[in-house]
Amino acid sequence: MSDEKNKLRAEFKQIRDAISPEVQAFKSASVWKYVFALEEYKRADTLMLYSNIGSEVRTDVFIPKIFADGKRIVLPVADDKEKLITPYEITDLSCLKAQTYGIKEPDSELIASGKIKQVPKDEIDMVIVPGLGFDMFGNRLGYGGGFYDRFLKDYKGVKAGVSYRECLYYRLPQEKNDIKIDMVITETGCERFGQEI
Repeated sequence: MSDEKNKLRAEFKQIRDAISPEVQAFKSASVWKYVFALEEYKRADTLMLYSNIGSEVRTDVFIPKIFADGKRIVLPVADDKEKLITPYEITDLSCLKAQTYGIKEPDSELIASGKIKQVPKDEIDMVIVPGLGFDMFGNRLGYGGGFYDRFLKDYKGVKAGVSYRECLYYRLPQEKNDIKIDMVITETGCERFGQEI
């Protein structure tokens, strides 16, 4: 199955990378228009975002709007050795510093000094989940490290994937450790998943 997943990863990455930066920016803005309209977003006090890199749906330019909406923002710090992510609160964009693979994470110096703090998982109301592809049954195709599947395994809040419409698939291959998401938001709207089909 991992061969099939790797083939799909390469396909989705190629599809995503072929979208021009201008169109990516337009699609990202449309995705976030739908996120901001969600009742789950409006009710959430604390949101966990990812730091976009490459051709991913952008999150960085929407952080000021999320702060303006009175939300607390959390971003993950990845432990490549243990394949785990730990959430830390940020107070503005200056709290982020490029780390592994150029991904911006909460600054390790600010963490060490106590200026930014770890946030318990049960205080996070909504996680914006990255992925290379999503399907119509709540399945997600990540980058293969299992970071988010481990984090989301016992997470009780809202799991919202964001994606370009081109990266939606009918049904992705599944493995037992894969964690389903509650919804996926694209530039054309929100698909919700509540039942096994």
